[in-house]
Amino acid sequence: GWGAGRAPATRTGAEHHSNLLMLRCRVGMGYQTGSSTPKEMTVGDPDPYEASEALSSAGSHPILQSFPHGAIVVFDDELRYLAAGGLGLAEVGLSQSILEGNTIFDMYPPETVRLIEPLYRRALAGVESMIDVPYMGRIYLQRLGPVHDADRAIIAGMGFTQDVTAARAAELDLREERRRLHAAQAIGRLGSW
Repeated sequence: GWGAGRAPATRTGAEHHSNLLMLRCRVGMGYQTGSSTPKEMTVGDPDPYEASEALSSAGSHPILQSFPHGAIVVFDDELRYLAAGGLGLAEVGLSQSILEGNTIFDMYPPETVRLIEPLYRRALAGVESMIDVPYMGRIYLQRLGPVHDADRAIIAGMGFTQDVTAARAAELDLREERRRLHAAQAIGRLGSW
């Protein structure tokens, strides 16, 4: 559902149905909570709360829960997390139950939202994009794109966030070493005729 002991924000059925983009797609293989047995889930009319439950239970899939050093998310047109998972969530004090049902505006400081909101909007417009996002003293690569139904209509956005702090530090060190090497080579050429 919407996380441990949490209910979705109060909305009319019509508003909630709109928020879920009238999902009419096959979500794929899900896993029932507490079970390792896959079950097929289908999202359809007319119950939007059933659709929400199906997408949220997709967050229990072992792939989402095992994603290393980051997170995988699915979000709607309000930028509300429908499913989330990954080992990196706990590293920044987050979890599936904290994210699901909340928007990026609920979860992140304004400076982070300013960086990531355009990517979320582009994903919902059908465009894949990525950016490095500084967050809590780390650097995270965020890559987002659209989720399509069988008719290629965009029904949600999804993506991943991966901690790339060590990789970016190594790239910076390498650039600095190259700069020093070029400077030393330039000085060496000055002394030889």
